[in-house]
Amino acid sequence: MAEQVITRQRILEEFKLLNNKAQLMVKKGLIPKETVINLYLIGGGNMALRKIKEATKDIDVVIENNRAYQLVHVIVTIVQVYLDTNVDSALQSVVYVKEESNLKYTKSLGAMAVYKKIDPEDQDFNLDVFVKRVGRKLYLSNTMKNRATLVRELRSLKVLRVYLVSKEDIFLFKGVTSVERERDIDDMKRLIESGLKFSTVISELQRQRELLIQEPCEYLRLLTVVCEKAKYIKDDFKERGLETKVLDQFITSLLGLPVPSSRKRKSHNKSKLNDKRK
Repeated sequence: MAEQVITRQRILEEFKLLNNKAQLMVKKGLIPKETVINLYLIGGGNMALRKIKEATKDIDVVIENNRAYQLVHVIVTIVQVYLDTNVDSALQSVVYVKEESNLKYTKSLGAMAVYKKIDPEDQDFNLDVFVKRVGRKLYLSNTMKNRATLVRELRSLKVLRVYLVSKEDIFLFKGVTSVERERDIDDMKRLIESGLKFSTVISELQRQRELLIQEPCEYLRLLTVVCEKAKYIKDDFKERGLETKVLDQFITSLLGLPVPSSRKRKSHNKSKLNDKRK
């Protein structure tokens, strides 16, 4: 298992530095003056900021559209902003390189891009960027965005608006990854032990059904994986003498969710179109 290298404090510092770099780029006219980018933090980085785990091995963010992605790409990769500018060494260290050598890894993640943070004074790490959809499975829905909250320590940032998706949505993102990813199952256990509203997870799965109306097989696959992981966790909890009643109810609710017909249908749901709009 890869070493967990990014602590809560480092995540906060990294976003502050990225925002400072973005503000410098606005000042130099390298990005539009009115630029504001919403970043939705998922995965271990989210859990580290919530103090549910001590550290994570990479940072995963979801952004809303391709225009925002292009701005993120410019902000993290451009180094010319430092030329002829008196900036401190910490800000000059904000250099990310897009991973071109391991496109298979990027594709397997379903990410738009993976950027490696090059840090001569600390360990390198990856910034995984997703646009609208994660792992070719779940969409960043309007309901997820409505539940998300700004990171308290980062509320003053001007260009980057860093949000934490809810614990229930992290649980779902972890739940649809491959069953072989033991680290995600461990994180799901931590989330359950921290307190979850499983009714919110079920409600979001119903929302995802609407968004995946044209992909019924994919929806069925993700339901199957979530259910399989939930059963595995329930068995583990039972062996450890922990309460499993809520998990039993959750699994029953999962099994009762309707699956869309395989017949393709044209969408007429306005909110669905808003979620998937480019």
